[in-house]
Amino acid sequence: MEVLILELETITQNKEVITSQENALSITVLSDVTVLHRGMLEITPETPYFRLDAHNLEKIEIRTFDNQNITEIISLNGNKLTVIATGTFKNMKIRILDLGCNKITHVEENAITDMPNLEEILLAQNKIVELHANSFVNAPKMWILDMQFMGRMNKKKQLLVSMSTKYEHMLRMSSSSGCESPGSGAGKTANSQLFIVREIEKRPELLSKSQLPNEKAKKEKSLLEVVELYEVHLGLRISQQQLKKKINNMKSRLKKKTDKQKTGNKRITLHEWEKILYKILEGDDNPTINKIPEPAVAGMAKRAQECEPKHREEKNCEKSRRSPEPKKSKLYNYETEETHSLTTTELQRLVLLEQLKAARMQREYILKKMERLE
Repeated sequence: MEVLILELETITQNKEVITSQENALSITVLSDVTVLHRGMLEITPETPYFRLDAHNLEKIEIRTFDNQNITEIISLNGNKLTVIATGTFKNMKIRILDLGCNKITHVEENAITDMPNLEEILLAQNKIVELHANSFVNAPKMWILDMQFMGRMNKKKQLLVSMSTKYEHMLRMSSSSGCESPGSGAGKTANSQLFIVREIEKRPELLSKSQLPNEKAKKEKSLLEVVELYEVHLGLRISQQQLKKKINNMKSRLKKKTDKQKTGNKRITLHEWEKILYKILEGDDNPTINKIPEPAVAGMAKRAQECEPKHREEKNCEKSRRSPEPKKSKLYNYETEETHSLTTTELQRLVLLEQLKAARMQREYILKKMERLE
């Protein structure tokens, strides 16, 4: 079996047992595999992506994926799977399971269970006639069940009747038919911005501007992972540079839309992705901008007037009303308790008086010395 392990360099293995290596980004099976037997996988080091796409896979034995350290995506797109049996996927860390463009007719009870991080199950372009109410159990983060492109709509209506209503809010369906190439249709969402901001939520380092080597390396690793996820999730290729540019454009658009100097006294309506990004960058509220109702008060500093609206924090207002602290003089370290509060004129007079006092003391000292000599 030919396997490609993507790390910093490309490594190809020819083994009957699929293994991984430290710091590997993905494992891609390049040979045809009819059955995934239990014991064929020994993925111990943490590996984000496992791909076995379009290689005539017909069956997955139960517990084949048990204890495999795959953390992001399992993609089995474009094969010949017909049934997902009970216990096929259990107690895994993955976020996306791509079973699109197969020949799946049945997803048995408890086929996918105990998946604390699972967000998406992609079943698009299959021939499903039975989906059990408990096919997916204990997947608290699941928010997308993609069942698009499954042929005639009347069959899908019958399928919906048999399904538990707990899937309705996450279901995606379409009346189109036909099977596209792997990744080109399955899992594709209309809103790439929403996908990106959800990834930013999980990887805040994507917004980091730090030039420290460790921080830069962490950001580059996250960019690489999101590029991989973007292709699987949306069916679109994107480079790291394009992703950076897209994130910057989204930030600029949000900043312009919420600019308090330009929006005037009107409610700002944000899209879902904008709300999430605004929360990451600024705070929890959907911003409302109010003009200052009162006219400017004579003698009041402009910055102090700006503190009048209620959405300003009282602490910030008090800060802005204070006069700026004077800059410290170069002679600050030579000041004493007596001199630090004196004006320049008072200080000059004090110096003259001290000099006069010293002169008198010197004169007295000289007179006494002369008297002794006589």
